[in-house]
Amino acid sequence: MFIQLSPGAPVTVVCAAGASPVLAPASVVSSEADSLVVELASDVTLPPRARVIVELPPGLDAPRLTAHVASASGRRLTLRGVGIPERDRREYPRLEGFVRVRYRVAHGDDAARWARGETPASPERTPDPFMNFSATGVAFVESAVVHEGELLLLHLSLPGAAPCWRCTARVVRVLPLPADEREPGEAPLHSVAVFFEEIPAEATVALARYTLQIQDALLGPARPTGD
Repeated sequence: MFIQLSPGAPVTVVCAAGASPVLAPASVVSSEADSLVVELASDVTLPPRARVIVELPPGLDAPRLTAHVASASGRRLTLRGVGIPERDRREYPRLEGFVRVRYRVAHGDDAARWARGETPASPERTPDPFMNFSATGVAFVESAVVHEGELLLLHLSLPGAAPCWRCTARVVRVLPLPADEREPGEAPLHSVAVFFEEIPAEATVALARYTLQIQDALLGPARPTGD
């Protein structure tokens, strides 16, 4: 599916390659079926042929595109291989960590009200914060039953003094947790995987940075090699 982007449309180019993720606001210059030309708002250096994710404005048929940098001239990037990632595809590393999530199931015009900064009166749930996560979605354990295809309204934050972001996410998978993975007598639990549909670009890059922090902690300091 091709998404036509109008010249001047605001986008954000995210690159997880290199020493740390890059978050680069940009505007669309031209858009074709397999290529996209954008003008960065500031000077940013990306690795040659770097794989990037282009976060799109809300309201389009997809929240993001994937591509690679074909060429760069000043602040102008030509991106090739532009495509729409499949839901739940791991475009960013996926790890286990602490992510604070509060969510409501959207009904009626709740999503539109949420986008305006309002909070629907539907019940709010808070799953255990230790969960599987990436910059494109999370998977958590939940006793309440949600269903594939439902839209969730999320408050999301990371450990420390990080802000709390308002997001929307689509439920892509609900699986019963095996009995041997819960305490005796505990109510049935489910693993719920969701894919972010609308999420601030700052939240995406913060999640990408968090994955790198966890990876660094798991790998530990580099050990000297012997002669």
